[in-house]
Amino acid sequence: MRDTSRIAVSDDEYRLINALQISPRVPWSVLGSVLGQDPVTLARHWARLERCGIAWIGAYLSGNAARASALLELSCPPSQVHAVARSLAYDKEVLTIDLTTGARDLLLTVMCEDLQELERYAIERMRLLPQVVSMRTQLVTSNRLTFDARTWRLNVLSPAEIRQLAQYQKSQSERGLAVQRKPERSERDLIASALRHDPRMSMESLARYTGMTSQRARDCLGSSLAEGDIVLRTGIARILSRTPVYAWLFIKTAAGQVPKTLKSLAAMPETRLATAIVGSCDIALAAWLKSLEDLERLKTALTQQLAIDVVDTSIVMRTPVHLHEWLNEDGLRMRDGDGAGIATLGIADPEDSD
Repeated sequence: MRDTSRIAVSDDEYRLINALQISPRVPWSVLGSVLGQDPVTLARHWARLERCGIAWIGAYLSGNAARASALLELSCPPSQVHAVARSLAYDKEVLTIDLTTGARDLLLTVMCEDLQELERYAIERMRLLPQVVSMRTQLVTSNRLTFDARTWRLNVLSPAEIRQLAQYQKSQSERGLAVQRKPERSERDLIASALRHDPRMSMESLARYTGMTSQRARDCLGSSLAEGDIVLRTGIARILSRTPVYAWLFIKTAAGQVPKTLKSLAAMPETRLATAIVGSCDIALAAWLKSLEDLERLKTALTQQLAIDVVDTSIVMRTPVHLHEWLNEDGLRMRDGDGAGIATLGIADPEDSD
């Protein structure tokens, strides 16, 4: 593992990351006014955070009603876990790959266009991996009953700063919702592609990238973000998030209580993902915690306060792929052209590591 002691995040940089979690495309001038800092300095800080892989803004198409999602739990011989992860890291269907402890070796978050495509991927793709000795599929029952980390926050800003940024973001959403001519799917896909290249791309650059007029690019961007068709999410390397422990909890609850339980779980500051599933359990919960002791406290609190049963838990050791972003073994985002591509992911075989 590389020495990350040289990578430090200042209090001002944590505040900057928190602000961009609330409003990922807020102009530097507006952000400077809210945070009381020079806009040029803020832009320079963000460039450093991105360059070092400490923080980034991801762009992805949301899981709307036309999409099918699942958690795939894979078991492999210890010597083959890294090889399987490397094979799957290229797959467009795979949003996230977690290397875990417990009853599964790999936990994949998968999204496909529909249930038929998901079935084909789960069956036919895994058939090409002889190292996989078993697979368990947990289907996500409804993307409308999924609460993800787009609302997760560092919580280092003052209430007044949060309020100002939320008001700015609300005004942008209202403008996007007022767009009369909604984006065609092809236009939405072009916008998403542009944002994956540069999430804070200027309107002039966005129009040039997509081949649209400036006004049409503005309308398509605003509408796609406001409607939730495209999601912008500011991420931070877990090792520097002040919550280094990443756990998956698999939960059973009483019949008819899943929506209510999910809303309660979504309100917890530890929650990174809470979703209803069909499988051996009713709910899958991903959480970031400060310590392993906090995991035990969380499980006790959930059992007592929500009357649920936590039937299984896994700790995530590494996450080489997160929302199509490649992370190195320290959880830092790899920029295009870093290292030797897949070989530098956090899934190198022991004999390949120093």
